[in-house]
Amino acid sequence: MLNYVHSFLSALVVTVGIETTVLFLLVRMYWKREHFNFGNGKLFFSGILASFATIPYVWLVFPVLLYHDRGIALLYGEVSAFFVEAVIYFFVLDISMKRALAISLICNAVSFSFGKFLF
Repeated sequence: MLNYVHSFLSALVVTVGIETTVLFLLVRMYWKREHFNFGNGKLFFSGILASFATIPYVWLVFPVLLYHDRGIALLYGEVSAFFVEAVIYFFVLDISMKRALAISLICNAVSFSFGKFLF
C-alpha cells in the first residue's frame, strides 16, 4: 500500500509540473498573438487546480469503481480528466470551450506520455 501511495504522490507532482508547464507554453508561446485577459498567476493556478482536481480520481476512484480491469479504469479516468480539466480551463481562464478542449487534450497527452516513459 505504501508503494502505491508513493507512486500516486510521485505521479501527482510529475503531472502538475508537466501539465502546468505545457499549459503555460501553449498559451504564452504558441498562442502568443492572442490577447488573453489573465496573468501568469491565473494561468499557473488553473494548471495546478486542473491536475489536483482530477488525478485523485484517475488513481484512486476509478480503479476502485472498475476493479475488474485496470485498462478500462485508466481509460475512463483519463477521458474524465480530459473533460473536467477542459471545463476548469473554460471557467477559470474564460476561454472558448474549443480552446479549452484543445489545451486539455494536449496537456493530458503530454503528461500521459511522460508518465508512461517515467513509470
